[in-house]
Amino acid sequence: MSIYSEKTLPFSVELLDEVGHLLKTSERIVILSHRQPDGDTIGANLALRMALQQWGKSPISACIDPPPEYTLILPGVYDFVNDFDTSAVDLLIAVDCGEHYMTRFHEKNPEILSKKIPFNSIKALEDLGYYSVDNLPLE
Repeated sequence: MSIYSEKTLPFSVELLDEVGHLLKTSERIVILSHRQPDGDTIGANLALRMALQQWGKSPISACIDPPPEYTLILPGVYDFVNDFDTSAVDLLIAVDCGEHYMTRFHEKNPEILSKKIPFNSIKALEDLGYYSVDNLPLE
């Protein structure tokens, strides 16, 4: 039985379970922030990365553009990459990003839009018709 109720969540418990399963079973996770990043996308990326690290994962934070100067005091911000090997990825997660094109990674790596890699699994799951999930509790 879930600690959550359909009445208290703006999305289904099944979606929460599915996202939790993806996070727990994926080993090679890349967290994407949108181009021309702001503090919201950098902070969301870093927070999710730290939560996944507590689960024993080694996620990668990625953004096409460098983090803004005012975020450079945040722990882990210097670990962002602007490219990654898509063949070595189980799960792509876009944070603070409503559409895939906002990351610009599809321009360099069009294969990320294939169904081989679950994409945007937390933010939208739009292809499956799910509600956006931006603040997933990782307990």
